[in-house]
Amino acid sequence: MWYKVKELKSKGLHCVRIAHELGLHRHTVEKYVRMTLEEFQASQAYERDFKHKLDIFEEEVKKKLIKAPYLSCRQVHDHLREGHADFPEVSEKTVFNFVMRIRALPMCVLREKRSAVEREG
Repeated sequence: MWYKVKELKSKGLHCVRIAHELGLHRHTVEKYVRMTLEEFQASQAYERDFKHKLDIFEEEVKKKLIKAPYLSCRQVHDHLREGHADFPEVSEKTVFNFVMRIRALPMCVLREKRSAVEREG
């Protein structure tokens, strides 16, 4: 995001306009404009490790998508809710984003997993 702010600022956009374009608070934009690259890389914003509510289900969803790549995100959501009493209350959009993130993995990774799943039985 820092790079995008710097790019838009170099094009002559004001901080308020950049904030509107990127969906950031104007104070965040102003902070990024003042930061050097070294300061940004040293900040917490540079390397964030976001935890996702559904990460604990990642391997299960990968296996489901390997066996049945045609499953819709809604079907995956239903499978998870039916199979786990402790499944968190999340929106369909959260599950959609989660499934799409898994589907975005390189195909070679999914193919390797598909081969391993087929060998298991």
